[in-house]
Amino acid sequence: MSLHIRTRLAAADERVTTIKIPPYEIRTKVFFMIYNMSTDNIEAKGFEFYEVLMEQYYPWFAQYMVMQRVCIDPNFHDICLMFLHKVNSPVLDMEIRKATYANCKVILTLRATYERYKNNFQVLFCLFMQILLRSDIIKSCSGERTLLKNIGSWFGKSAIQWNQDPSTYVDGLIPLIVKAYQKGLMLAVVQFISKILEPCQPIISVGTMEILSLLAEIYTKPDLQLSLEYNIEVLFRDFGVDAKHTKTNYLLKDVKHEVA
Repeated sequence: MSLHIRTRLAAADERVTTIKIPPYEIRTKVFFMIYNMSTDNIEAKGFEFYEVLMEQYYPWFAQYMVMQRVCIDPNFHDICLMFLHKVNSPVLDMEIRKATYANCKVILTLRATYERYKNNFQVLFCLFMQILLRSDIIKSCSGERTLLKNIGSWFGKSAIQWNQDPSTYVDGLIPLIVKAYQKGLMLAVVQFISKILEPCQPIISVGTMEILSLLAEIYTKPDLQLSLEYNIEVLFRDFGVDAKHTKTNYLLKDVKHEVA
């Protein structure tokens, strides 16, 4: 069983004791509604949602959507955000955001840290990324790298939905890149960051430029893996800039690293 599947199962076990679960008949209606949702019936599904599910079950629904749909199927992200827009519930939006970081509560041994920052999504984002980099399994497990890309895509798109610039997470992304460089995990992290920044293209904010400058420094390294070089080139090309001519910030000058 791959790590990301174990993580999601652990999260589910943790949640059933703390979140109110709707009756079987209601769960069945919700599952049927979501599985049959499309761009053609999204408005009808929004009205149906209000009729089927009471607000007390929103935390359960949010966990289901994020853990069972968003983390597994990146093609579901856009329609999920359209659905949330149609429902237009601040309460549900908040529960979805909390569910996005639910793994922090499951994985972190310092529960007090989670309780302290559970409503500070940028802090939890940084903690979540540090946790994911503790294991070298993303070097060999394609499922774990896929999970990273899916989460990255969801972070970026949902941030735009809630009127945030994904690059504002730069305070968490810069240390993440440095750590990944040290541990030889750059390929997975570059793919992850590319997905976060995808909704920003082609506009380059100050935060995005800081990230690109650091990646440009990595791009100049003589022992760069070919697949990593390609992924960096694609990211820069999507923003309309050239990695070879981007000014670097020399954060990695004295950093020792593992070759990927």
